[in-house]
Amino acid sequence: MWWTCKIVREFWKMVAHTLSTIFRLSIEPDPLSFLLGLPLTTLKTSDANKLATHILMAAKTLRAAKWKSTYLPNQQALIIKVKWIRNMETIRAYLHGTGYKMHCCGFPGQNLRQLKQTRIDSASTL
Repeated sequence: MWWTCKIVREFWKMVAHTLSTIFRLSIEPDPLSFLLGLPLTTLKTSDANKLATHILMAAKTLRAAKWKSTYLPNQQALIIKVKWIRNMETIRAYLHGTGYKMHCCGFPGQNLRQLKQTRIDSASTL
């Protein structure tokens, strides 16, 4: 249901496309990484893998919230969820007196803004 369903596969393809756009790499949907949390082999740095983990956690959370529905979350919902996770991590770091260091890899910074602009540009060409 989480991977083999034809409709859900489209959701994971969208997530892979989002990751590919952010990291400017070709990332294929892989259940070991997308569902079980293994690091993506195409990402070389630990910061990139941390960002990918946040994005995949957001995707899994969105999918779990709508598991009985035929509605699939879109890219905008994914971006909102990633930003929410970032905010929660920032609050946690503040409460524990530690620094939150995801700013070094642009989370959710420039790459997500660029992704949003790409989405807007592609929608206007349709």
